[in-house]
Amino acid sequence: AGHTLLDSLGSVSKLVVNPRLKNVLKVLVQDIQEGSSFSKALEKHKDVFTPFVINLVASGEASGELDQIMQRISDDMERKMEVSREVITSMIYPMIILLVSFAVVAFLMLGVIPKMATMMEGKGIDLPENTRKMIEISNFFQDNLLLIGITLGGSVFAVLASYTTHRGRVVVDRLLLSVPIIGSTIVCSSMAQLGWTFSMLIRSGLTVLDALRITAAVISNETYSSCLTRAADKVLTGETLSSALNEKVIPKLLRHMAEVGEQTGEVDTVMDEMGRYYQEELRSRIKRMTAMIEPAHILF
Repeated sequence: AGHTLLDSLGSVSKLVVNPRLKNVLKVLVQDIQEGSSFSKALEKHKDVFTPFVINLVASGEASGELDQIMQRISDDMERKMEVSREVITSMIYPMIILLVSFAVVAFLMLGVIPKMATMMEGKGIDLPENTRKMIEISNFFQDNLLLIGITLGGSVFAVLASYTTHRGRVVVDRLLLSVPIIGSTIVCSSMAQLGWTFSMLIRSGLTVLDALRITAAVISNETYSSCLTRAADKVLTGETLSSALNEKVIPKLLRHMAEVGEQTGEVDTVMDEMGRYYQEELRSRIKRMTAMIEPAHILF
């Protein structure tokens, strides 16, 4: 709108509600007033601004297209937030039903069945086989309730604790990819993010090598992050993008389209289209997944 960078940051700092971000913006203004570039000022706050944002801003400063770059970053963040909202919204109802289902089963096993069993045994009724098995399961839950609680709690804690380490994230993310339905949904989400991010970085003037490294840092799934890091190393040794992406975890379609983009000189356009394609595929899979979860709950 014709403001200088300092005026823009000053205006935004007054409008922002989040107190932490407000303080960060004030520090940015001070650093730029002291002679720092915008991208260098952002680097001091890597806990707030991702490598993706910092590198794009640096590219925008070098090309003189900072306003366009900021618009691209905004569009990208809105697109990712939209996908996240869709996933969260679609999972709220199934998760509530799942929790209620567990609560009902626990109430039956620990409250209802023991009382019925006592009443039936007191009357000397000859119980059917299925009923006896149900009572045995209920007795098992009552006798080992503390052990079951400790085991479940310990398992959840172990998974969460292992996820704080690099090796643990690799193992957990690899296992998630092999889970039916959930794994394919994660693949679509990761490929959509790969397509958007890589395309935007290339369009902003970054090299394929830098684009791969930054995308690797942005993608949340450690399996794909490691894959892109290896691809960057291969590109550094002289391999083509399609050859560097030739790994089992990367879908054949994306590898093929990357090769087409290299041949036509439109890698950025092709990867952007791949991002859009996998976004639509992700939406379709989310709907399918939630549709399958509901009857599974009812059966349970």
